[in-house]
Amino acid sequence: MASILLLAVIHSIYRDRIYNSFVVQVDFVADKSGILAIYYPDKKGRYDESRSYRVDYSTGEQNKKLTIVLHNPNELLRVDPGVKANGLTIQRLSFSRFGIVERLNPEKIKRHIVQTNGVTLSQIQEGLRVTFGSGDPQLLLRIDPIPRPGWLRFCTYLTVLFLICLFFCLFLYRFFHSRLVDHPVESLLIALLFLVAGGKLDWPFGLMALFIALFLYSLLRTTITYSRYGFNGLHVASIGPLLIISCFLFLIVWPLYRTISPESTFNSVVSNSISDFFVNEEKETLEKRIKSLIGTVEKSFSSRSPLRKDLINLNATIKISGLGFSPTSKAILGKNGMFFEGYGQRRVEDDITGSFDNITDYMGLIPFTESELEDWLVCLEERYYWLKEQGIDYIFALAPTKALVYPENLPSRILNLKTRLSRPTRYEQLVTYMKEKSLVPVVDLRTLLIAAKQQTMEKKGNDDLLLYYKTDFHWNYYGSFLAYQAIVDEINRAYPRYQFNASQFEDFTLQKRTDWVHPAFIRTLGLDPLEHQNETYLTFFPKPGSIYSGISDFGEKGISDYTLPKRRTKEFGGKQTRFRLLENKNAEVPLIFVIGDSFAQKYFGFFSKHAKKTISFRTVYSFLPEVYIDNSPDLVIQEVLNMYLLQKPPVNPASIKGARRKALAGGRQGF
Repeated sequence: MASILLLAVIHSIYRDRIYNSFVVQVDFVADKSGILAIYYPDKKGRYDESRSYRVDYSTGEQNKKLTIVLHNPNELLRVDPGVKANGLTIQRLSFSRFGIVERLNPEKIKRHIVQTNGVTLSQIQEGLRVTFGSGDPQLLLRIDPIPRPGWLRFCTYLTVLFLICLFFCLFLYRFFHSRLVDHPVESLLIALLFLVAGGKLDWPFGLMALFIALFLYSLLRTTITYSRYGFNGLHVASIGPLLIISCFLFLIVWPLYRTISPESTFNSVVSNSISDFFVNEEKETLEKRIKSLIGTVEKSFSSRSPLRKDLINLNATIKISGLGFSPTSKAILGKNGMFFEGYGQRRVEDDITGSFDNITDYMGLIPFTESELEDWLVCLEERYYWLKEQGIDYIFALAPTKALVYPENLPSRILNLKTRLSRPTRYEQLVTYMKEKSLVPVVDLRTLLIAAKQQTMEKKGNDDLLLYYKTDFHWNYYGSFLAYQAIVDEINRAYPRYQFNASQFEDFTLQKRTDWVHPAFIRTLGLDPLEHQNETYLTFFPKPGSIYSGISDFGEKGISDYTLPKRRTKEFGGKQTRFRLLENKNAEVPLIFVIGDSFAQKYFGFFSKHAKKTISFRTVYSFLPEVYIDNSPDLVIQEVLNMYLLQKPPVNPASIKGARRKALAGGRQGF
């Protein structure tokens, strides 16, 4: 009993005074003097004066530090910047714990602000501008970037705790040698009493007490046995299972209770779902209602499980950093921290999904049949000839996945097998087939990108200008700019009347961010995006006087994913189509369509230089005639990623099929 209390006290002191304590440092400039207050919530999410920290500040530059104790890193800090009208420019926010400092720049600070009340935020060159009036201005801030204890510190803590308990147990045994007897049943009863007591006071403490009691029971038995018989009397086989069972029970029971506890909203979600089950009895089938109920409960339970994200993150970290492979089949971990497309289900367009095996295709083990190549040729020629009938020009571009451009970074086992097999991919087959047997203008972007990669490596000798992101599967804006130039060259060759003057690198200033992350991809791996903001992101800023300066936000904010116009929606042929529109009144060509998958979105902005209107929308397989008839573009540039060549060749509507037959029947290969 005494040893259990000792362990509980030591852990409580460490938890409250060290583990849950961290320092917040704010660097800012204040227009006027005021009072900065930081509140932390109680278990029900309420904020009051008893759980707050306050500090006075004066006019001018400030550097304020506050030591805060917060038991749950998922809670939100409430920051009250002042009680009277004022303005602050926040330059930096830092969290420090265990000697580790995590610094947030103004952009990151803004991303961590969940909600504001009576506060206006604006990003300026000096920092994050916070302005507010009198009343009760508030900012709710996520604190998930606070440093976590490393494995070395955690293991050291457990080792010290273990040794303290071991010596204390030995002391008890020596002191009460005549009274200490091995009573396993009584020991378990004591553990259960702790559990009951914990239920009356605080369940997490009770569950921790159960785990501690079982652990100390094993420790006491080990100590007694060693004292009586030495190392020869220890039976590790009987002790190990008890410790494993103790850990297992704790890891199962504690998250379960925290999820369904009265403080959680899980119970209300389940109650509402059950009510909907009976309310919708006449509207939906029994099977559909059961599936909906199960899905809602499962999703709600998963999102509220306290250890779920941590365990998923730990699993991913161990596999990637420790074992050197990806935790998901959708991504393959290669060399130099580069990820490649794997296999699994992926969205194609709208609600269409398909199965993809990119690595097997890269090996050349699922080649096109002759009939499949012919089907692709027929499909593209049907579009080519039909658009010609409408007075529209057509260009087809094949975009390569990362493995086709950076094969040297693939895992050695894959690269070696590829070398031994020496078989062409579907990309190579289709490009060769189309160039030999069709007049459709086809752009082979893989050859161009590989050549550009070699030139970059020779000039730079490092990866400053990669063509693709290391983590995300897409090409970056450098790779997409090269693709844009190659497509323009093919347009000028196939349709001499255009003679577009493609933009050059000298027309832009290249800005490099090294703290970018693709959140969706990192979450797919099971990692926390906030802990992996180490990707390079390139933005093309047009130089003064550039034609791009008057298009969208490109002149001020640069050509990037964040400056593309918002999508609009319009119905064509009974189908809702979401598209982006860029306008350039100084261009000569009235309208260009830039269509394809997400790779086409990257170079979409560059083409706005050449058309008064440039429209982009996602399409991989569908080709709705109404879209082209209603808009009458001058030129259609279609891109397809080679991953989609793993699906069946597209089939065009009947109204498009006839154009090719008429052209071939008339003996015309082109117009």
